[in-house]
Amino acid sequence: MNICQHRAYNGSNSPAHVYEYADRIEFDNTGNLYGKARPENFPTETDYRNPLISSVMKALDFVNRFGMGIGLVADELKANGNPPAEYIFSEPSSFKVIVKSADPYVNSSDTHGTQDGTHVETQDGTQVKPIRETRLEKLIQIVRLHPGYTMEEMAGELGISRTSVYRLIKSTNGKVKYKGDQYHGEWTVIE
Repeated sequence: MNICQHRAYNGSNSPAHVYEYADRIEFDNTGNLYGKARPENFPTETDYRNPLISSVMKALDFVNRFGMGIGLVADELKANGNPPAEYIFSEPSSFKVIVKSADPYVNSSDTHGTQDGTHVETQDGTQVKPIRETRLEKLIQIVRLHPGYTMEEMAGELGISRTSVYRLIKSTNGKVKYKGDQYHGEWTVIE
């Protein structure tokens, strides 16, 4: 929604870009900060490049309140376990946002040497498992102990969002499956 609402529609036919990588998502949009909004006062100061588009999006309930988007995104990222979003203002004609994954390797900034796919070696030589793997092991344990759990209950047990649980289940390539209908069914682990 922010890409549509805040892009510069004058002077460029460049499309907005959304790039998905294994460890992050990048949003790149035409038009940098506008009006009173500057790198030194972002995100506390707001201005509206496209007030008509903004008012229509608000009337249609696509956005909540003017000036609240960055704060809401920050809250959602924190609740999901993601690091804060990175805002890049260095390009004069574009605005870039980088959202890093909530499932990086444990101590990835302190790692070196070998990575055998199941463990990462830290600088002190300790072998640690990636967070994603430990979450996957915990998910499988939850499914075995509580096959009737909803995705919301699994999210609560894992301390992640429902969307992250969905991605985690999808990453099992069919090892964790749901059998039944929307109201009566259970999760199983396929060995």
